Amino acid sequence: MAFLLRPLTNYRGHSEAAEHVAERMLIITALVFGTTLGKATPNPPQPALKTIQRVRATPVCSTLRENLGVAVAGLLTNDRLARQGQVLMANLGFDVPEEPQNFSLMGGAGTAATMDTVRMSYLVSALVKNLGQIDALLQDTTRFPAQARNESERQLLLARAGLQAVADRQRAELNLLSGTSISNASNDLASRRNPLGGSGPSGTPVQITAPKALAQEVALTQQTEANASQAVVSLAASCR
Repeated sequence: MAFLLRPLTNYRGHSEAAEHVAERMLIITALVFGTTLGKATPNPPQPALKTIQRVRATPVCSTLRENLGVAVAGLLTNDRLARQGQVLMANLGFDVPEEPQNFSLMGGAGTAATMDTVRMSYLVSALVKNLGQIDALLQDTTRFPAQARNESERQLLLARAGLQAVADRQRAELNLLSGTSISNASNDLASRRNPLGGSGPSGTPVQITAPKALAQEVALTQQTEANASQAVVSLAASCR
């Protein structure tokens, strides 16, 4: 399953808290899939003889790897998209005052602000697709029991609930980005003048941005991820 990521070339923001949470989520992914994260060395040691890694093959552990683990990868992708959204929110706050309207006869939003809004719409589309895939993984009734029948299933449902809470928080980020993108695009269209003259709009649209509100949503998502990670790590440890 592939999750969409829309990279931005003008990423200027950096959050140590966000990077810390992302690192922890990557560690969770490594635990789930049984891989090792580490820095590349210039002179790697000679490879040892391959050994068969023992992984517990139970329905719960299979669901951990095939549903929860893949969902964690998608949530990580969405974290990166949200940080790119923060960049675009900040860019709008700079670009709109610099160029309040387009210099063409029709007016409308400035070129840079228009590009910010278009790129934000790409992020929104990617988030919608990713969250749809994550929801399908977490709501798979063929993999998750309706009621826990033992401790392993209790841990599984607890981990799923934690990841679903993260997805719900990311949906709040999506709603903020989507609302900003749609409002700016609509205001841009409504402000355009008739190039043939006559009465009509002023040509200068109202363009909104909400960097502080998005930052608050991202912070809430990070808190939820920290809570969810404990349940996932505990379940992953029992499957190794």
